[in-house]
Amino acid sequence: MNINEIQLQIQTNPLTSKQLERRPKRAVFSDAARKAWLDLENRLGDSPVKEATQALNKHHKFK
Repeated sequence: MNINEIQLQIQTNPLTSKQLERRPKRAVFSDAARKAWLDLENRLGDSPVKEATQALNKHHKFK
């Protein structure tokens, strides 16, 4: 099977001014979720996964 052409169809939906002004919702971690993520962060060695986990822990609010 030879594929000679791919056609993409894109439909845009511009954001309204109210959508632009809204801040994204922030997830709230339960105590159990917070402990699990912090435990994972502490077990990981230096890696991109550890950096992502640290960013996630810093970004999310905790109950």
